[in-house]
Amino acid sequence: MAKLSHEAYKVAWDARFWALRDLRFASFRPTALDVETLQYLSQIVHHAPWLARDIEKHPTSPRISSKRSKEFVLYDRMMLKQRYHPASFRKSTDAKIEKLLHILDEIAAHYDEGSGSR
Repeated sequence: MAKLSHEAYKVAWDARFWALRDLRFASFRPTALDVETLQYLSQIVHHAPWLARDIEKHPTSPRISSKRSKEFVLYDRMMLKQRYHPASFRKSTDAKIEKLLHILDEIAAHYDEGSGSR
């Protein structure tokens, strides 16, 4: 799980960098949703390492100890999904954002799997 969180950070950082570049040099004026997409990518870059840190700090109870960090990351994922429009970004950037969403879906599934067995 910590490995997925580290990977989410790396992909989010890369996606944010390229999304910012795409919008900066776009032939259209970015919409408010495009700007919010960048903001939620930034939030994921900020919160994903905390999820990994909490898991690594408490290896005996990773789900319980990382619950708050997980909620921040999954909230950011939900908001990113609602605001993200692939047409605003280049295909390579879209692929990075889609990969990030896939990783965050895996993290969510891992936590759902753990809570369903109790």
